[in-house]
Amino acid sequence: MPCLVTAFLLFAAAAQAVVVAPGSPCAASCGNVLDSTSSDDLVCSTGAYAGPTGQLFQGCIECELRSSFHNPERSDVYSMLYNLRYSLSYCLFGVPHNDQLANTPCITSKACGPFGDAFSYGNLSSDFANLEYCSKWPLNTDVDYRSCTECLQAADNNYLANFATILQAGCEQKPVPGVSVGVVGDIFSNEIVNITAPTPTATVDPAWFDQGPLSLSAKVGIAVGVIVVLLVMVGFAITGTTMVARERSQWAIWAWASKRTGTGATRPQASSL
Repeated sequence: MPCLVTAFLLFAAAAQAVVVAPGSPCAASCGNVLDSTSSDDLVCSTGAYAGPTGQLFQGCIECELRSSFHNPERSDVYSMLYNLRYSLSYCLFGVPHNDQLANTPCITSKACGPFGDAFSYGNLSSDFANLEYCSKWPLNTDVDYRSCTECLQAADNNYLANFATILQAGCEQKPVPGVSVGVVGDIFSNEIVNITAPTPTATVDPAWFDQGPLSLSAKVGIAVGVIVVLLVMVGFAITGTTMVARERSQWAIWAWASKRTGTGATRPQASSL
């Protein structure tokens, strides 16, 4: 059933896709044009997330948030931050080309206004899909991102409020590739997402294994190590077998002597390895 749902969403949004790192396992959740996000890929109202476009965007973001995948070009987490910026810029400030922008007090200087340049950083080019937006994010000023998120929550736009919280976490924590932003809560719900400490995720970098063939010295070292281990194991086995045989022999002699004399000979002491 999940495969059928995914196939339906991809068919219904045949030309739609959301940015994801090349080669990412999230690609199947993000559409079929994976190197760009456009306004056609976005919805703004909470109710619209029930439709194919909203479901595609939501599935992609949820996958990227949990993903530790990265390559030299991009990481899934950075791609997610870019997609959230794009959504906030489009839905709040009408950039790019939102002809159905609703009037909202949340774009004023007392709310989300100071974050507009960060949302649309680099004209939303996917060439700036890492943490460059943080250079415009008012972290070290009197502006508090909560003024923005609280306004959005009051306007029943909890999804966008959570997007802004995650972008704040991105600039506070500046996660390295392979580590997600530290947040708790469900982004796509009326639940308020909160910032927490990021949790590093152990990852395997394919480049670690791309070191070419082993050198002769490395092969010799491995062979010697294997031989030493085998010799030690054989030595323990031989020693153990000899000790057991000797002990059995001593017990046999004692039993024979006891039977012959009827008095009982001194019992042999059990040996230890």
